[in-house]
Amino acid sequence: MNICIVTKFDCSYEEFTAMLAEVGDDVRRCTSAWEVTKLNDNTAVGLLNVTDMEGLQNVMSSPKVQEWNAANNAVADVYSLEKNLLIPATSWSPI
Repeated sequence: MNICIVTKFDCSYEEFTAMLAEVGDDVRRCTSAWEVTKLNDNTAVGLLNVTDMEGLQNVMSSPKVQEWNAANNAVADVYSLEKNLLIPATSWSPI
């Protein structure tokens, strides 16, 4: 399942990525691919192909992550993504 996670936080993006580095091995065990990018100084967007949703939920709800979220006022909105087969790729163009 492909998901998008938009995370907002009060710390710097660098502090956010440091936390990701701490849980990265756990996330890799639950995904076949994942990327996180900086939207702005206090927001990151992650795209993940999740192979073990229960495992990812365990990572995101772990005491370590929950404590970090509380300390940094972090909130993550998770969106499910699916390929739209109704729109041919050649007919789509960015706005």
